[in-house]
Amino acid sequence: MRTKRSFLVGVVLLLVTVAAIAILDTIPASRAVFERWGWPLYDALQRQHAKTAKNDVVIVLVTQRSLDEFRDNPDLKLGWPWPREVYGAMIDVAGKLESPAVMFDIVFDSPSTYGMADDESFNQSLTRYLATPSHDVVFPAPTALAFHKPTPKILGSLDSRLTYGAVDVPVEADGIYRRVPRQFNGQSGESYLPFGLAVLKGKTKIEDSELSGSLWLRFYELDSIPVVDASEVFRLYRHEFQGGPSDPEMEKAREILKGKSWMIGLAAAGLYDLRPLPTDARAPGVYLHATTYLNRLVQDHVTEMKTFKDGVIHLVLGSLLVFLALLALRPGPALLGAVSILFLVLPLTSWIIWLFGWWFNPLPGMVGLGIMLSAFLTYRFQTEWRERERLAKSIENSMSTSMVKMIRSGELNLARFGERRTISILFSDLSGFTTLAEQTDPARLVEILNLYLDECVDLVFLHAGYVDKFIGDAIMALWGAPVLGQTDHAKLALRAALEYEAAVGRFNVKAREKYGFDRDLFTARVGLHSGPAIVGNIGSHSRYNYTAIGDSVNLASRLEGLGKYYGLTLLISEEALVEAGALQSDAVYLVDRVAVKGRSQAVAVYSRTEGFSRTSIEHYQRAFEHYQKREWKLATEALVHANDLPPTEILRERCQEAVDRGAIEHPNRQLKDGVWHHDEK
Repeated sequence: MRTKRSFLVGVVLLLVTVAAIAILDTIPASRAVFERWGWPLYDALQRQHAKTAKNDVVIVLVTQRSLDEFRDNPDLKLGWPWPREVYGAMIDVAGKLESPAVMFDIVFDSPSTYGMADDESFNQSLTRYLATPSHDVVFPAPTALAFHKPTPKILGSLDSRLTYGAVDVPVEADGIYRRVPRQFNGQSGESYLPFGLAVLKGKTKIEDSELSGSLWLRFYELDSIPVVDASEVFRLYRHEFQGGPSDPEMEKAREILKGKSWMIGLAAAGLYDLRPLPTDARAPGVYLHATTYLNRLVQDHVTEMKTFKDGVIHLVLGSLLVFLALLALRPGPALLGAVSILFLVLPLTSWIIWLFGWWFNPLPGMVGLGIMLSAFLTYRFQTEWRERERLAKSIENSMSTSMVKMIRSGELNLARFGERRTISILFSDLSGFTTLAEQTDPARLVEILNLYLDECVDLVFLHAGYVDKFIGDAIMALWGAPVLGQTDHAKLALRAALEYEAAVGRFNVKAREKYGFDRDLFTARVGLHSGPAIVGNIGSHSRYNYTAIGDSVNLASRLEGLGKYYGLTLLISEEALVEAGALQSDAVYLVDRVAVKGRSQAVAVYSRTEGFSRTSIEHYQRAFEHYQKREWKLATEALVHANDLPPTEILRERCQEAVDRGAIEHPNRQLKDGVWHHDEK
């Protein structure tokens, strides 16, 4: 019942948690917090799984090396900023090497310090390059950060032939660039694509749905994007257009640049265009645009998990966690296991999803499901585990220490409330105790009784039984309750019953040694039965104990009492032997079929064969078969050879009575259809 209730509580908590995570995901403030907490994992995945870039774009960098070469070259002696003529030379080389596009991540919105002729020279190079219809040139777009188009002298009549892309990519709250808005607002109300996508506008169809939100970038290994120093491009210009010398390094640069789109950017530290990326803390800003270009070109960007899919993942993982928490046996391991799973499964899931190109932030789930698990485990502790501990304490004197430990650990379960269950019940009572009580000092009598009970209770505990109660010198023990799932309860109870006489014998030996008695003090009668009973905590509101009630309990008690009538120390019901799978065992033999007082239904009763000859047992069984068939004389004759069995005399008297009267039907009304009806308890 409690497990079912815990399951329902877990389901409700899970649904509420998943709904709360989904709602928080729609609130910008909470979403931003969770995003920032998830960045370390996002960056780690970027670094761990950085891909090799497709060789479709080449980055041309203005490095410190190129700055130094231009400054120190006696033929140039050019400081920064360079003349626009240098960039015009790069454009001329791009045309010569059949490069389809040149993208300048450099702003040319102020007149050249080298005069108008310098800007006009740049315009002429652009005009020559754009004379080929398939060529494109991309400049930074005039967007919100007050970037402007190139100067009018550079533009000339080329404005409509040029492409503009936004370079003012917003940085995340922690100062790292991870995504690019798909569209930027211009200064005059127009909109612009990101710099890396602008050149693709006329070559790749960009759906309207792609113009909202942000493009989450998948970064590449930095050395996998080809890079050429700007000084090498200028050397190529001098070689191609001015007859300058060639060398292997220049030829290598030619092969890299030929036929590829170029992105020209700044890398020297003093030029202030280094941007922190997940894969590099000081990457040239042009890498951000090159990554955007390549991601869109091959559809290699990261897809952010949508709220619905997010919710499905949290629901599946939350269900797993609730299921595992339900299986937890104790609060300590449960909490440790749940926390371990929470902080392993969710990040692992994020990693697996990342391999398929999706970003799943595990932080909302770790927080939300963590709170849910804490609440659920707290509920379980307050209900199931605390109740189990309370019940374990209430019965720890009635069960073995090892079983109590198993109950506390959850390996065995207890049922507190009333329920019907098939169990095995053993009753034992002493013979000779009353006489001893009349002759012995009370204090010593209690010592002797406790010595006896120690021996017999240990026997019950040894066979995983539960001592229900002591009734004076009598013991009532149960198997199959209160422990749930004790399927072998009848086997365990039968072993205890068969060994009970030996336990009493051990007590007698100890009593003689300790107290100086010259005889055995006690014998004990035992009755054992298996059957349905009501088990649970029974008593008043303020005082109760775990016990069993019902017809099966009464029958076990009656069997113990019948032992005196038959002169036997053990009587076992047929139901107990069937339940234990021992009905055909050589360890027992059929004694009689009886109906005890208060019960009309007959029961076959058995006793142990140990201590009696096999011949006597066989003759008694043959005699009992004749007895059942009303063959009184044949039964009497067979019983002659079973004189050492205690019930032989009783059976002989019944048969002899019928023989003496010459009756076919037995004259005693207590015997009906082979069943002896006992009128006394």
